[in-house]
Amino acid sequence: MAKMLDNGVLHEQKIKEMDLSCPPLSGYNHLAVFLKWAYNKGFVKDEVLSNEPLLEPAMRGEGDLREVLANSEYLKGRLLPAYFTDECRAFAEWFYDFEADYSYPLSVDKVAEEYLGEKYNSPEIKNEGYLFVPYNDEYYKNLSRFIDEAWEKRPPYSKKPSTSYKQFMAACANMTDWLADPHELGKKPRGLSCETKFVYNDMTYYGFKFKKGLFGGWLLGVAGGFEGDDVEPCGHTYSEYKPFNKDTAKDDCIAMIEKIMNYWKEQAKSFEQ
Repeated sequence: MAKMLDNGVLHEQKIKEMDLSCPPLSGYNHLAVFLKWAYNKGFVKDEVLSNEPLLEPAMRGEGDLREVLANSEYLKGRLLPAYFTDECRAFAEWFYDFEADYSYPLSVDKVAEEYLGEKYNSPEIKNEGYLFVPYNDEYYKNLSRFIDEAWEKRPPYSKKPSTSYKQFMAACANMTDWLADPHELGKKPRGLSCETKFVYNDMTYYGFKFKKGLFGGWLLGVAGGFEGDDVEPCGHTYSEYKPFNKDTAKDDCIAMIEKIMNYWKEQAKSFEQ
């Protein structure tokens, strides 16, 4: 099954189920903005535009982009990472994260709060303010500025496409699986974010920050190492659950790598005896 960033159908269903006083197409507002932003930057794949003939005209303002999203047999109301070029795909999977502390969904809520003011917390809104912001040029302008800002702040891994992207995704999965092990966190971390990528002893490593849950500070973990373009790590994925420090993250990761390497060396010696 293709990985999905968002599904406007679910937002549309929410409007009906909660009896919200906003148009059903409001569920596609923020999806349309992200898709249009990517199109304006040249990040939407040609095959996507070819498979839905009404998409590109709607991007240019010839029709409602939300209606195309909602009614297309090809798009099916969904926003998929596969719609975008490699660099934008990596960015989208990082920024369009409903569990992260810096994300597109949070930006959508910020725009809604700015627009609605005191009404944002009113009973009739039912904590779904993002569905009550009119879809127009002003909405696109206000929301796309958050995407532009995030694009400039995107982590190093998303600036290099192709094989490095596949390796990064493998590192994310490996770090997540390691932390979710019953002997570690026992669950997926919150807000996992790659903050550094470096080469040590001819192997590539990825340094991550994460949280144990909703509350608490950022912690540091490292995944790797990867030889060349390989997507299978060598077994140096590890965390001591120490606080994340941006200025020392690489050195702290190397210290953990040395620790886990020494551990495996000692294990090897014990087997030889």
